[in-house]
Amino acid sequence: MDGSPGAIKYPDAKTFAYEDGKRYEEFVSTKAKALWGLTLHFHEGKEAQLLGETMEGLEVKFDGRLKETGNLYIETAEKSRAAKTYYYPSGIFREDNTRAIWIGDYKEAFVISKKVLQDVYVANTNKKVQISTSQGFLLPKEQAKRIAKYYFQF
Repeated sequence: MDGSPGAIKYPDAKTFAYEDGKRYEEFVSTKAKALWGLTLHFHEGKEAQLLGETMEGLEVKFDGRLKETGNLYIETAEKSRAAKTYYYPSGIFREDNTRAIWIGDYKEAFVISKKVLQDVYVANTNKKVQISTSQGFLLPKEQAKRIAKYYFQF
């Protein structure tokens, strides 16, 4: 395990995933400023992150497999280590200030209401996925375009 914050919080996660996420936050921050004149204020540190990812209520998620799969991965639960038994609510079910999720890659992105994503999950029509430290569902890109408040191509 290296000393990066992602490796400490999620020792079974790949370090590059944490680094990819941080780079994407910078990208989104630049885009939010250009598109809306909005400066995002990211909460730093474990305690502050419990409030939400940004003070503005926007969660930012990099989906590096979007182009390959044509789906967005929407997380609903997580655990810090694969060996742990229980998953805990996260992503769209984490209780924090998040009102919308910006999810995508460097070519396209979607801003979708957290409540709308919860409703999609409850409808139970999307494929559920479980990996070693995360649970969620796949949201096809075309469905995401229909429910997104904003859709961007870069």
